[in-house]
Amino acid sequence: MPSALKLSLAEIAAMPLLQGFLNSLWMRTAPLIAKTYGSVNEHMAIKHHWGVLSGDGDGARQAICTDILDGNQTMLEFIERSESKALTI
Repeated sequence: MPSALKLSLAEIAAMPLLQGFLNSLWMRTAPLIAKTYGSVNEHMAIKHHWGVLSGDGDGARQAICTDILDGNQTMLEFIERSESKALTI
């Protein structure tokens, strides 16, 4: 999900602690996320948003969980590829 959408969910939910945590997390991970976007297809980048925007609470929960897990896997694979390239140089 785009960061603005993710951050606004915590704001809408009136959860300032979560909002602060997400802001901090975003500041630390944004550079890595930006680098991994080259290995993410458009479908993967946007498919989870529809579940959030549909207005279905359970669907939104599942979409957010899937987005986090898919993003995590993509970033881990990117890091592993980067480390492998660094070792062969």
